[in-house]
Amino acid sequence: MTAIKNSILLLGSILLLASYMGCEKDDICLADIPATPSLVLGFFDIDNPEVLKDPGNLSIRPVGIDTLLFARGIIQLDLRTDQEFTEFEFILNEGNSETENTDRIQIHYDREDVYINRACGYRARFQLGTTSVVITQDENNWIKDFIRIEPNIDFIQPGTNEETTIHLGLLH
Repeated sequence: MTAIKNSILLLGSILLLASYMGCEKDDICLADIPATPSLVLGFFDIDNPEVLKDPGNLSIRPVGIDTLLFARGIIQLDLRTDQEFTEFEFILNEGNSETENTDRIQIHYDREDVYINRACGYRARFQLGTTSVVITQDENNWIKDFIRIEPNIDFIQPGTNEETTIHLGLLH
């Protein structure tokens, strides 16, 4: 009986070892493989565009997605990979009926899908054009203009400070 158990244990060990040896590096998407990058957005003073200016009580809603993001300072936004633009609502003082102000912005970009490997699939890179932002005009826009700071939204290596390089500045 012990010989049968030992044989089964040995056979199981051999099968387990053979399954690991059959695994190739393309079968696992490692954590250090860069992900699809996010747009890094900063808010700047309209009167002094070199100075960051926090808009205060700000919420951001991607149009068509039932998610609300609360933001302060420099923020990261995911861009859609299924089309050439992403639209956001930037809501100042949400919930305050007297001072709430919503601006709708479309961010346009060129997208390049890059094949990483079989396990990771594709990742997207983005390129902002010179007219990459369309601000829907209304009678009370709080976002006045934009500046394109770094047009290439490329892969970032995890753990680097490239995650805080501002790509686009909104002036208010």
